[in-house]
Amino acid sequence: MAIHTKTKLSPCATALAALLMAPCWAQTAALAPRLEAVTVTGKTAPVLDLDHADVGGLGQTLTKPPQSVTVLGADLLASTAASSLSQVIKLDASMADSYNTTGYIEGLSVRGFLLDQGNNFRRNGLPVSNLAPMALENMERIEVLKGVAGLQSGVSAPGGLVNFVTKLPQRDAFTTVSLSADGNGGSKAHIDSNTAWGAVGVRFNLAAEDLRSAFDRADGKREFASVALATQAAPGTRLSAELEYHHKKQPSVPGLGLLDANGDGVAETLPASSYAGLNLNNQSWSQPFEATGSNLQLAIDQQINADWQARLGLGMQRTTIHDRLAFPDGCSSGPAYVYPDAAELCRLAQLAPEPQQRAQRWLARGQL
Repeated sequence: MAIHTKTKLSPCATALAALLMAPCWAQTAALAPRLEAVTVTGKTAPVLDLDHADVGGLGQTLTKPPQSVTVLGADLLASTAASSLSQVIKLDASMADSYNTTGYIEGLSVRGFLLDQGNNFRRNGLPVSNLAPMALENMERIEVLKGVAGLQSGVSAPGGLVNFVTKLPQRDAFTTVSLSADGNGGSKAHIDSNTAWGAVGVRFNLAAEDLRSAFDRADGKREFASVALATQAAPGTRLSAELEYHHKKQPSVPGLGLLDANGDGVAETLPASSYAGLNLNNQSWSQPFEATGSNLQLAIDQQINADWQARLGLGMQRTTIHDRLAFPDGCSSGPAYVYPDAAELCRLAQLAPEPQQRAQRWLARGQL
C-alpha cells in the first residue's frame, strides 16, 4: 500500500526559505569571472562606400557634410575586374557613360549631366584632362562628388566631380601578380610591388594587356607603368612623388544611327543587319585610335595638429592623341544630313584627316 503525502508551504515559510538561499546565490555570482564587453564592427567586402573622401574638400566623414559622394575602393575594382571607367560606373545608378564606344575616349554623366573632360576630373586633388584613356591598375579608389562642385573645382559642368586617388607605398613589402582573361580572348598581366629603399617607400605597378573585342577588327593593346615614392622627411612632414606612363592603341567602333529608308529626309529605320559584331570602321584604310599619356605629381603633406593638415601639390600632364575615328554620317549633300541606306552608308564613309592633339599642363595647388 502506497502512502502519498502532500506538503504545502505557507507564504511566510516560502519567503524565509528564499532569504536563507540568497547567500548561496551571491557566493556563486561572486565566484563567476567578469568579462568586459567586446564590440565588433566591420563591413562586408567589397566595400562600396568608404568613410572618407578627399573630393569633398571638407576633411570629414561622409555622413557629416551635406554632400552626396560615392567612393569605389580598390577591393571593389579588383573584385569586379573593372578595367575601364565605363565598367566601374555600372555599380551606381546615378552615373552613366556617354558614347563610351570600343577604342575611344570615355565620357561620364552624373545625374544626367555630362561632365567636362577638362574641368570635372581630378587626380589626387589636382586637375587633369580626361581626353585619354585612364588606367586603373594604380588606383586606390575613385571618388565621385554628385551635384554642383563649384566650391571644389571652380568653373565646371554641374554634374559633379571625379577624383582618382592613386596607391601609395605601404609599410610592409609585398608583390602581387595578377593574370586575367576575358570571353573575347583578351588577356592581361599586372604586377603590384611594394618595397623600400632605405627610408623611402617605393611602389611599382606594371601592366600589359592584349585587347580583344567582339567587333570586327577592333583588337588592340596597351602598356602601363607607374612608380610612387614616399618618405618621412621630418616628424609630421611627408614627401611623395608619382610618375605614370600609359599607352593604348585600338581601332575605334563608331555607333550606328537610324536610316532614311523612304528618302523623306527623316531617319526612322533601324539598320537591318542583326550582326552584333558589325564595325562600320572596318575598312581597308582604317587606322587605330592611339593615345599616349604621362603624369608627374609632387606633394608635401604637413601635419599641423590633430585637426589640421596642409598639403602643397604640383602636377604635370602630357597627352598625345591620334584620333583616327571615322564617323559614317551619311551623305552631307542630303536635305537633312541623314543616313541614306546601309549600302550607301558604307560606300560614303571616308577617313577624315588625322588630327594629332598634344596637351601639356602645369598645375599647382595648396590646400589647408
